[in-house]
Amino acid sequence: MLETFNFNNFIFLDTETGGLDPYKDNLLSVGLVSGDGEDTMEFYVKESDNIVNGDEAKSVNNIDIELVKKIGVSPKEAISKIHSFIEICKSKNNDKNPIFVGHNIAFDLAFVRKLYSLAGYNQPRFSHRTIDTHSLIYFQVLQNKLPASSASSGEAFKLFEVHVDKTKRHTALGDAVATRELFFKLVLKTLAENEGNSFTTDNPQQKRKSSALLPISG
Repeated sequence: MLETFNFNNFIFLDTETGGLDPYKDNLLSVGLVSGDGEDTMEFYVKESDNIVNGDEAKSVNNIDIELVKKIGVSPKEAISKIHSFIEICKSKNNDKNPIFVGHNIAFDLAFVRKLYSLAGYNQPRFSHRTIDTHSLIYFQVLQNKLPASSASSGEAFKLFEVHVDKTKRHTALGDAVATRELFFKLVLKTLAENEGNSFTTDNPQQKRKSSALLPISG
C-alpha cells in the first residue's frame, strides 16, 4: 500500500494570523510543504499598512508586526507565491491540483481566500478538496481509538511523537512541517489497524515506514 501511495497529491498549509476572524483580523504568515517534503515555502504577508497582531494571538505566534511591515509581501505577491508553489507540486502530480491538508484547515483557507479577494481574484485557484487532520483525529475519538484531548494540535503532536523545535512551534512553516508528519502517522495508524495490528511509535517496522514517509529536505 505504501509503495503506491501518492505523496505528491498533497500540499500542507499553515498560517499565522492576528486573530481568529478573517473578516477583521490579519493574515500574517503562510507556510507550505509539498507532500513529498522536498519543497517548502514561508513568507510574511502585509495585507495593508494597518496590520495588527492581537495580544492573544501574539502570545502564541510571537510575530513582530514591525518585521511584517518591513518584509511582508502584498496580497498580490503572496498569491503569486502560492500559485508558484502549487505549480511546483502540480508538476510532480501529473499536472493535477494537489489537495490542501492542515489542522483545522478551514481556518487557514478562510484567511487565504480573503487574501485572494484582496489581490483582486474572484475565486481561488486551488482544489476544492481538503483534508483536515483535526477531523481525522476526531473521527477516531468518536470510535474510542484516541483520547478526546488528542484533537488539539499540541496534544496530537505529543501523542504521535511529532517533535517540533520550540523556536519553530507556532510558526507557519514549523507547524506545516509538523502537520505533514502527523498526517502520515495517522495514515500509518490506519494501515496498521486495517492489517489487524496496533500502531505504536516505538514499533520498529512502523518506525521504518514512518522514516520513509517523512523526510524533509533542508
